[in-house]
Amino acid sequence: MLDPYLGEITLYAFNFAPPGWAACNGALLQINQYQALYSLLGTTYGGDGVNTFALPDLRGCFPIHSGLPNNQNISFGKKGGQSSVTLTEDQLPSHTHPYGFTAEAAVSIETTTEEAWTSDPENNILATPAEFLGNHFPIYKQPASVDPKNVKQLGGVSGGSIEYSGDTQATGLGNSIPIMPPFLGLNFCIAIEGAYPPHQ
Repeated sequence: MLDPYLGEITLYAFNFAPPGWAACNGALLQINQYQALYSLLGTTYGGDGVNTFALPDLRGCFPIHSGLPNNQNISFGKKGGQSSVTLTEDQLPSHTHPYGFTAEAAVSIETTTEEAWTSDPENNILATPAEFLGNHFPIYKQPASVDPKNVKQLGGVSGGSIEYSGDTQATGLGNSIPIMPPFLGLNFCIAIEGAYPPHQ
């Protein structure tokens, strides 16, 4: 096998770096030990530029050619992207959640055969009318004073159905959505020994 160019990256199907290569894991190297490689990489991938510089870190991500495709500025050495995303209201299309329901109501009316003693209907039930008393004509009686066996059902009334529609309140937990494409974990390595690449 020909000597690789210094800084060349190769993908291996085994899980270690062979001699003259190092894993692309973002490790810091000493500049004074790898001056030729530092002259090619600089601090593009990290390091202080005085004592150390970093190798590219390809763990959990994939390489992409730098440039300006589709109006996206992917500069050399730039890292980006994410494995999941949380949608916000600005990213959702305008929409509503309509709903509707139908309700029906029915009321039964109770009365008693016992003689009435009040003309106040509040909390009372219809009773057998009593004699006219001054300005009052008693037709009600308090339920608590009525013998249950004397309570009668007059049937009742039922209302028509009521239909209503509107929009529901907001719901959802806002959990992130995985966007990781199918993948296969392999081993990216970079040549830390080899021929210095000529500039054309």
